[in-house]
Amino acid sequence: MNICIISPAFPSKKNPVINIFIYRQAKELAKRGHKVFVVGGDTESRVEGNMTVYARPNAIKSVLLALKVMLKIPKESFWLLKNVGLKGAVGRLSLVQITCDLLKKEKIDVIDGHYEDYGAVVAYLTSILCKTRYICTCHRGTLGEISGRRRDVIRVALENANCVMVPSHSLANDAKKYCPKKLITVVHNAVDLNLFKPMNKRIFKRKTILSIGRLDKIKGYEFLLEAMKRVLEINKDVDLLIVGCGPEEHNIKRIAKNLGISDNVIFIDFIPPNDLPVYYSSSEFFALATLCESFGIVFIEAIACGIPVVSTNVGGVPEVVGDGGILVEPRNPDQLAEAMLKLLNDENLRQELSKKALEQAQKFSIENRISKVEEVYKTYT
Repeated sequence: MNICIISPAFPSKKNPVINIFIYRQAKELAKRGHKVFVVGGDTESRVEGNMTVYARPNAIKSVLLALKVMLKIPKESFWLLKNVGLKGAVGRLSLVQITCDLLKKEKIDVIDGHYEDYGAVVAYLTSILCKTRYICTCHRGTLGEISGRRRDVIRVALENANCVMVPSHSLANDAKKYCPKKLITVVHNAVDLNLFKPMNKRIFKRKTILSIGRLDKIKGYEFLLEAMKRVLEINKDVDLLIVGCGPEEHNIKRIAKNLGISDNVIFIDFIPPNDLPVYYSSSEFFALATLCESFGIVFIEAIACGIPVVSTNVGGVPEVVGDGGILVEPRNPDQLAEAMLKLLNDENLRQELSKKALEQAQKFSIENRISKVEEVYKTYT
């Protein structure tokens, strides 16, 4: 099967972790003998075995590509421009032209547009130009809260897709608000359980709580830090390691300083994926006070490495964590601190939840996901 995956961004040397779950899916499909073509916005062109990546070119060339599409489908192009702005329209329209050029060169069996407001929109416009079918794979945990013009873009992309795939039942309910008559297919996200597994090596000298995620307001780090302050008032012999970068980095570090806990909060921008299992395994547990989550790959990584999770009862988090952790109300640092202290002080509870976490993780193998994705592809080609 020849598969075209469209994504706003794809891992590269510059950013090796962005949308890493899409990369893992593409690589696994390629390993199974499929020919995979990735059309990506923020990435680099290259060939990796059976996978070929086409990157959006520089700004000037992207504008020229976008103009080509605008001349062919002016009505749809101006609709897009009105709803996502000039920069957003140029980015998407340039990928439409790249995808159309790919379809002329290769016999593509299925087009899978990732992210309902980007890859799926590119796939939708490509379907108009090239008379093709496409699948939309949704990811955004805020899908149910979107309003205004962007909502119209998503509605059109979902309504015209031959199939809509989502990673959780929570996100499926949100997607139905855009296309109530369409069948939504749930295919859980996954990780490589051969990579993410308990490791005997330990790298921390002190007890450490691990948190990994984009430094963004939606991840609720301010509440995690407030909870950490309460924890440190009772147990000073513990650190919080936050791994990630993002627009709120300066503000989050400022909050830690203002709370007087900077000595116990460590920040690392990036850890190579192959090294992550050691960090997970060396931690007492994983904590994230996320306010909205469609699924959460980091939760699978954590439970696959055998550590419990402390997080919030939002979106797809309960589906992922199962009985492998403690979930509390969002925006509630008191409940969060109570759960964190409970795990820090009760080794038997940690061991019990660790066992349940490992059992839960078996549901989310990359092999299971790819087999289900292949079924969807075959059904809708």
